Amino acid sequence: MDIPGYSLSIPFIGRYSFGTNKLPYYYLILFITVVFTVIIYSIEKSRIGRVFSAIRHNDNLAQLLGINSLPYRLLAFGLGAFFSGVAGGFTAHYLMYLSPIQFGVMAAIMIQVYAVVGGMAYFAGPIVGTLTISALLESLRIAKEWQPILYGSALIIVVLMLSGGLASLPQVLINFFGRRRKRMF
Repeated sequence: MDIPGYSLSIPFIGRYSFGTNKLPYYYLILFITVVFTVIIYSIEKSRIGRVFSAIRHNDNLAQLLGINSLPYRLLAFGLGAFFSGVAGGFTAHYLMYLSPIQFGVMAAIMIQVYAVVGGMAYFAGPIVGTLTISALLESLRIAKEWQPILYGSALIIVVLMLSGGLASLPQVLINFFGRRRKRMF
């Protein structure tokens, strides 16, 4: 079905055309992910990142310290919108189709779940959460009717046992075995 004024074309960057091969998309999203991860890490370790952290932990205390939170909140919103826009643009070119159903409430909830399960206090937390939950969902694909039950059970176990998320697991194990070693001597 042709829509007047619109043409479906294959995405390209400069002279390179992506065609129907999916491998170039993988390398492009890998490059985008690495660049964005470095940018976000740099922001987090900068003065602006410390201000973001202060506002996140206690907005009133940050204001008492002389931080005007409104510009920083707007900056955080703008940065989030920029990263989301690039991801949405990539998705549009990759799928060559967009629908409001793809960006529904469940997608927004899953993004939050990735962060909580991975550990929001750690830089690598959302990455760990995304990789773990994605692997869990893929491994449970064969048991489609059991997937929500098994997924929910795993989610509850992680939230109850590791309040800091999966990224806190190494520190929890170090503390556990460190205390255990002290009791032995």
